[in-house]
Amino acid sequence: MELPRFYFQIVNHPVKDMELLFVPKGEHVLSFEKDGNTMETSPSYSWFGEDGRYTLSYTTKSGEDETVSIIKDTVPPEVLVVLSGSKAEVQIAEENVSVELYKDGEAVEYTDTITEPGSYELHVKDEAGNESVDTFRIRMRLSMATLIAVLLIIGIAAGVVAYVIRVRKNTS
Repeated sequence: MELPRFYFQIVNHPVKDMELLFVPKGEHVLSFEKDGNTMETSPSYSWFGEDGRYTLSYTTKSGEDETVSIIKDTVPPEVLVVLSGSKAEVQIAEENVSVELYKDGEAVEYTDTITEPGSYELHVKDEAGNESVDTFRIRMRLSMATLIAVLLIIGIAAGVVAYVIRVRKNTS
């Protein structure tokens, strides 16, 4: 006979995957609120159906009143990557997020302004574990002055080659 499996988590941060909260046997729910609004509940459990801040007050077996607050968050962090010329500017709408940036498959240090050419993948994860992933590419762009300088160097090199060929022809 296979024993039943029980899963639990100690909640000290926002969560994204909690639906029910059971109070231990012998304890009773006094009140249940979502974002400050009273909600209907059972004496032994509460249902977390939507995102928000939930507050549960209950009486313990010893007769003491306790209060627990839980934030349910299932929305990934909002990330905006603005490409402009040969740079990308990253805007993250949330605080308290972890950010990982990969350039051409290699982890690099994150900065909110990226100027090096390459293919990038940006991972932003909030406290509840929701993740946003953005991919973008920064192409190498030549300024007009750089383009003129390169063409000038090519022109000079072609002139030198033509001069050397002419000199060798005349000396033979």
